[in-house]
Amino acid sequence: MTHKSAVTLETERLILRRFTPDDAEGLHRNVYSDPDVMMFAFHEVSETPEQTREYIRGWLDYFGKVEPGKWACFAVTLKDSGEIIGTIDFAETDADAKSAEVGYQFGKAWWNQGYASEALTAIIKYCFEVAGLK
Repeated sequence: MTHKSAVTLETERLILRRFTPDDAEGLHRNVYSDPDVMMFAFHEVSETPEQTREYIRGWLDYFGKVEPGKWACFAVTLKDSGEIIGTIDFAETDADAKSAEVGYQFGKAWWNQGYASEALTAIIKYCFEVAGLK
């Protein structure tokens, strides 16, 4: 059975897809090495691409254990180049209410251009229509 969260979402300018360990260099360079971007993240600034790779491996390991629709983390990439510009995830916060929270980080070069809003719109639609959240 394919994990319900193992999908690729597409918007006008973005592709939101599952991470691979090969994404570490770009994610480190564009997002995780910047203290301003990571200020409110749940983990520290990444010092090396290998540290970023370990974060990705942890997500992939957890992803395989969690019930579908409870959590997913997506690499946010530019449709035209494939460049990783951020991450976006959701996690169920109340099973009875079927509610969740969304978190994201985008590299500074992509701030104030509508990318976070575009990715967030896709995630909200996914949560309602596929993951069964309310």
